[in-house]
Amino acid sequence: MRLGLIGFGRIGRAVARRARGLGIETRASDPLVPASEMIAEGVKPMALDELLRESTVISLHVPFTKEREHLIGERELRLLPQGSYLVNTARGQLVDTAALIAALESDQLAGAALDVLPAEPPTASHPIPTHPKLVVTPHAAWYSPKAEAEVVQKACTALSAVLNGEPAEGVIVPGI
Repeated sequence: MRLGLIGFGRIGRAVARRARGLGIETRASDPLVPASEMIAEGVKPMALDELLRESTVISLHVPFTKEREHLIGERELRLLPQGSYLVNTARGQLVDTAALIAALESDQLAGAALDVLPAEPPTASHPIPTHPKLVVTPHAAWYSPKAEAEVVQKACTALSAVLNGEPAEGVIVPGI
């Protein structure tokens, strides 16, 4: 197994540490992270297309931006070695769901797991995708008792800061 991480931020690094602990060869692609940081973590840095060509499991760990919509589409799925796996716990819009289902149908992918969907919650016009080789979970991969406590703690800290007239840490768009 060769694990390819798309995104090497906090979560990508945590996945890399666990994978390396299991003896899994790990590589990553992230234009915002210096190659030296990846190497220091025991991870081989690669450009995205090279990562796709050489990885048997791809795991997504990047935020969604309009430029990243369908970051993984038909072209990218064809670059993967036949029989590979795709895991998306980041954002549903990163993966072209129709292309993913087609790759599962053609056996290009041996399987896929999605913890996120393009539309959450699913609706009649955007239903949960189904395929015998696809696992879909209810956007709960983040959950642990520690993570839940951290979410509550951060919300309380931010609220306290705002009530005291101070800027809240982690605010992406001030004033909203």
